Amino acid sequence: AMKIPRLDSKATELAVRRTVQMELPYPIDEAVVRHIVAGEVYDNGKMLQEVIVIAIPLDVLNAHLDAFGRMGLEIVGVSIESVALVKCFAGLLSNSASQIAFIDMGSTSTQVTISHGANIVFSRNILHGIDQVAQTAVEGQTTLSEEHQSPEPHPLSAQNPEIDGADSALRPNTGGLPEGALLRASVGTGTPAKSWVNTICGEIGQCMRYHESTFRISKIERMIFTGGQAKDRQLCQEIAHSLNVPAQIGDPLAAMRPGNTPDASSGEARSTTDPDLAVSVGLSLIGEEM
Repeated sequence: AMKIPRLDSKATELAVRRTVQMELPYPIDEAVVRHIVAGEVYDNGKMLQEVIVIAIPLDVLNAHLDAFGRMGLEIVGVSIESVALVKCFAGLLSNSASQIAFIDMGSTSTQVTISHGANIVFSRNILHGIDQVAQTAVEGQTTLSEEHQSPEPHPLSAQNPEIDGADSALRPNTGGLPEGALLRASVGTGTPAKSWVNTICGEIGQCMRYHESTFRISKIERMIFTGGQAKDRQLCQEIAHSLNVPAQIGDPLAAMRPGNTPDASSGEARSTTDPDLAVSVGLSLIGEEM
């Protein structure tokens, strides 16, 4: 993200490219650069634009497009995870005053996206994924066997954040570590599993504090967990508890039903939920508009 003076669209693009050129390790002519104007902010008494910038080497993009072409797929457009996530749940975000943090937890990284209603205002990719803990467990450095498991975490009290939604909407983990294995691996404060939870909570917390200080608004109202690791209800609950933010596990298919709200899963619930489909569903919706 960067802050630049308020300009028209063409001048904004030029200002973004000039700034990005100083950060890229390769010539900007060899990059594809796009930006999203997140909103107007004050900095040192001046009104500026907060801009989210995306850059990728042109040869990397072309390699992906060529690969899809060889598979016989028609490319209708290119987008990024953050845009797709917000698009997936746009029908739930009609209240432009709501501040939602999407936490997309994957194997190798965690994507943090914050929106005001359906408008993206923050995006950051954190290079911490569950594979770090899984690999340690495989190597035997973290014990997951029953005899070494710590007691299950106590249920969160009514005063603390918890995962919203009917139990039937929270499907057990069907891949990777068993449900709750990450938390049960946290035997003592020095284990890799507990360290990972502390690290990811710290990184997400920094993102939230940056958002609050930049836009001078109150804290995040709700977190929505997506991605393959969001199937682990205990993991999501641990993060929500640590950050003290109400949360739910996102259901991309339910999100497309009309009339839903961010906590609509507490009503009619499906037998399964697939938070790992959020990006795919969002990209499909974007493709329909192209």
